[in-house]
Amino acid sequence: KTKKIKILRSDNGGEFNSKEFNNILQSQGILHQRTIPHHPQQNGKAERKNRTLMDVARSMLKTANLPKFLLEEVVATTCYLQNRLPTTTLHSQTPFKMVKYQTQSLSPKDFDSTAYSYVPNTTSNKLEARATKQICTGYGDHFGKKGCRLYNPKHTKLKI
Repeated sequence: KTKKIKILRSDNGGEFNSKEFNNILQSQGILHQRTIPHHPQQNGKAERKNRTLMDVARSMLKTANLPKFLLEEVVATTCYLQNRLPTTTLHSQTPFKMVKYQTQSLSPKDFDSTAYSYVPNTTSNKLEARATKQICTGYGDHFGKKGCRLYNPKHTKLKI
């Protein structure tokens, strides 16, 4: 049994005001409420959640000594984890379970831990390294893929 969104409250950002977006909402029977410009307090719950996500993400970024361009990655990881942790608001259930009607085991690799990424054998030298040292910054399944999100500081690239 799937729960249906009845009302969507947003600010007046351009991403929420397109004709295409409004047609989708209307076709699904979703009422779109917009807050008054420059009054984010009208959407207090969302603003508080955004503040919490950003506070945790900034702290994780600084503690891990990672570059600022990874902020989006770390916010996604923070959101992923918070959706899988029990909350008193939901009587010790997880938000993920309440929306998906299923549990998900949470035993993720630690954020900022050392991880090794397999390097396919592209040379004939049998003594070449078969893995590169990287840093775990997130979890692939919040991007639709299974596996850890890894950051290679040497090449400043992300991969799953």
